[in-house]
Amino acid sequence: LCLNGSLESRLVLHFLLRCSGLGLGLTLPTERTARVTHRVCPTVLSQIWGVCDPSGAGSLTRDGLYKSLALAAVAQEGRAVEERALKSFRDSELPTPTIATVAELRDTCLKLHRVKEPTELGLVYDELRSMDDVSVTLVPEKQGVVFKHVEYIVESKAMKSSVRRRYKDFESLYEILLSKYPYRLIPRIPPKKVAASSTFIEQRRRALKRFLLLIVRHPVLAKDEVVRLFLTTTGHEVGGRLKDKFKNPADEFFFN
Repeated sequence: LCLNGSLESRLVLHFLLRCSGLGLGLTLPTERTARVTHRVCPTVLSQIWGVCDPSGAGSLTRDGLYKSLALAAVAQEGRAVEERALKSFRDSELPTPTIATVAELRDTCLKLHRVKEPTELGLVYDELRSMDDVSVTLVPEKQGVVFKHVEYIVESKAMKSSVRRRYKDFESLYEILLSKYPYRLIPRIPPKKVAASSTFIEQRRRALKRFLLLIVRHPVLAKDEVVRLFLTTTGHEVGGRLKDKFKNPADEFFFN
């Protein structure tokens, strides 16, 4: 059963939920053997649901579960979805539908949950990781002619960029995000310290990387222009330039 629409997803999801709730021994195809070869249109799925849930309760009984699976198989074979189509199988095994892989079913469950609960993120860790990956590397030599300072090389996989940043550039990004998103939990950046030891500098580098990872893997913050500019803008005094561009920004829920 191909999961390419909400009705298909609803049907399969109810199968899975009801199976676990009734303790039924429904066996799904494994990752290696499952193949989606036939699609069932939404109209046919509605017919299947109507046949198996005539009272409109929104749930399936044990018999309704088996019936719906068998009718799905009948539909995949191109035959009409009618309860009498199953009578020929009374003394033999009911037809088995082609169901998507376990991974696809899991993804569909997540997508349905996001539609039902839009205020929840509903992303798994691998999805968050795939959004971007950044590295923060310490430049070996301190920069500056009179006043020496530490610089970092910031690389973004998603942006395909590599730029140099000072600690104050991170400060500017943090302050701008706080102004634009006062109702969100913006991760804090590590503190600044005069005459910092090498141990402190290394700990701060790791903390700055964690800060950026939380930003670039956030479904809202990662799309903000200030984040994109921070990861891609070359040259010096990037933090000051960002502050000039985003001076007194309106928060995300501000309405004129």
